[in-house]
Amino acid sequence: TDYSTFEEAWKYAVNCGKTFKLLSDWRVSDGNFGANESSSIHKSMFFNGGALSVPPGYSVTIDLNGHKICRDKGVNNMTDDGSVIRLFDGASITINDTSESKNGSIEGGSSNYGGGIYAPSNNTVTMNGGKIRLCNGYYGGGVYLDSTSKFIMNGGRIEHNTGYYGGGVYAEDDAVFETHGGAVSENRATADGGGIYL
Repeated sequence: TDYSTFEEAWKYAVNCGKTFKLLSDWRVSDGNFGANESSSIHKSMFFNGGALSVPPGYSVTIDLNGHKICRDKGVNNMTDDGSVIRLFDGASITINDTSESKNGSIEGGSSNYGGGIYAPSNNTVTMNGGKIRLCNGYYGGGVYLDSTSKFIMNGGRIEHNTGYYGGGVYAEDDAVFETHGGAVSENRATADGGGIYL
């Protein structure tokens, strides 16, 4: 189904457990997704704190299709809710890139917890393709996983992210980071764990 705005397409895909397929880049100049959302309930569910949000227990698939999702927060604008994608309790997400170019990416987040993806509570992130790049975070430049969450990497890249702990990924004790393919490369950490902090 085609929608006139990215926001409407995102809400439908998350609410119905469908695939959100990009047909062009989605970049927000003010650093917040859903800024024009009129429903406070929908803003809280799907664009919480300006991040693309997946509510408790919901599941969604993103097909980057060679395009970018960019929050454009800037490295000097780190906030608690500055991730590009935020998962709530028990939510899950799958990231694909079915394009020939394989240049699809999630980028531009700047958060204290996972600039690219924040998975704080019993979440599962499956990455089959695409990139998480050019994000910034104190705990996890690219990805933050709490002790109950799991990241399954079958393909794609986590690259060129910066963090204080975990330039690419910050995984708390008992978090699962499972790799079957893809790469975590060229990430930087100020303190520890340039690629992955476990």
